[in-house]
Amino acid sequence: MKKLAVTLLFSMAYFAPLVSECKELIIEMAGDIEVILSGDPCGNMSIPDSPARAIRLRNGELALMASHFTNVPLRGRDLKNLNVACEAAVRPALNPDPEAFNDRFWVQALYPLSNAKVLGISSHEYDGGRHKGMCHSKSHNDCWYSSIIFTEANESKLQFKPIDRKARVLLRPDQLFDPQGTGQRGYFSVSNIVQSKKWIYLYAYAEKTDGVRHGNCLLRARANNPLEWSIYSNEGFKPIKENPKCKVIGAQIIGGPIRSIVYAEPLKKFVAIFLTGEAENEGIYYSTSNNLIDWSKREKIISLHSPYGRNGCGKFFYYPSAIDENSRSEIFDMVGKKFYIYLTRFNFDDCNRNHRKRDLVRFPVHITQNDSQ
Repeated sequence: MKKLAVTLLFSMAYFAPLVSECKELIIEMAGDIEVILSGDPCGNMSIPDSPARAIRLRNGELALMASHFTNVPLRGRDLKNLNVACEAAVRPALNPDPEAFNDRFWVQALYPLSNAKVLGISSHEYDGGRHKGMCHSKSHNDCWYSSIIFTEANESKLQFKPIDRKARVLLRPDQLFDPQGTGQRGYFSVSNIVQSKKWIYLYAYAEKTDGVRHGNCLLRARANNPLEWSIYSNEGFKPIKENPKCKVIGAQIIGGPIRSIVYAEPLKKFVAIFLTGEAENEGIYYSTSNNLIDWSKREKIISLHSPYGRNGCGKFFYYPSAIDENSRSEIFDMVGKKFYIYLTRFNFDDCNRNHRKRDLVRFPVHITQNDSQ
C-alpha cells in the first residue's frame, strides 16, 4: 500500500459567520483545494474516473473510491490519511458477449450488506470497438452500450466482482446491442445512495433509452433489500422488472447527471451536486429538495471548466461529490454545516490533453447565511 500526502495548492481566507435564522442559508466554498490522490499510483489506471464515494467498514476503517475500471479503493482510519490498496485492483473480464454484462465496470455507489460484504452499484460499459467484429462503425461512441449492474466485494479485500448473471443487471438499454452502431445509449452513471427512513434512493443518468433522450431517473429500494429497485414513473414508483418508463427528474434545472446527493442537516433538505458545462456558466452547482423529486433553482458553488467539449490548456474539473468526513452515516449520505466537495482534476498544463494526468482533489464548503439578501 502506498501512503498519500495531502498537498495544499492555494490559500483562501476562511470565515465562519454565525447563521441567522432570518436569512436564507446557502452553500459556499470555504477554504483550500487539497490533493488526495495524485496521478496513477498503482500504474494500472488507478486514476480517478468517477465521483468519490465513502463508506465506513465494520472494523472502523474507512474506504474511499473514485473508480476507473480497475476500481482501486483507498483505505484508512479517516479521510485525511488514506492508503491506496493496489492489491484490490480489478482485472476487467472484457467478455465479448454484450448480454454477459461483464466487459468493464466502474463502482459508483457503495452500500453495506449483512454478510461483511459491500455492494457496489456500478456503471457497466460494453464497447463493441474493443471486440473483433462487434462494431461496424468508425465512431467508438456508436457502439457504446451502457448499463448499471450489481457488483460486490468482501470488506477485507474490497476487490469488486459482478454478482451472479441472473441477478446482475439493474438497468439496461431498451434495445439489444447492434454492431451496426446506434449511437451511445443506455444508463451511464449513478449517484451515491442516500437513505430516508426505510428507503434508499439513487439517481441513474439515461441517454436514448426507454423513451428518455437524456436525463436523471430516480430509483428506490427498501434499505433491507438493496437488490430490488423501483423507478419513478408517471404512475409513481414502479418495480423495474415491470419495465416502467422513467419520469425524468429536474430536467429544466439540473440538465446533466446528478453526481452526488446528501441530506444536509442544517438545511433539513436533500442537496444534489452536479456540474454544468454551459459555456457562460460552467461550474459546480447545487440544488435542494424536500422529496428528491422537486428541485430548487440551481446555485453555483464555484466556476471552473470541464475537460469535455472544449479545447485548451490548464486545469479542468469533473465528477463532483459531497462528503462530510465527520458524518454519522455509514454511507456518508448526510452532511453538517461543513463538508467537502471532491473532484477529479485534469492536468492539461502542457496542452497535450493526456487524460491520465489526473488528481483527486477536494475543497471545503460550509452552509452559511446569504449576506447578499
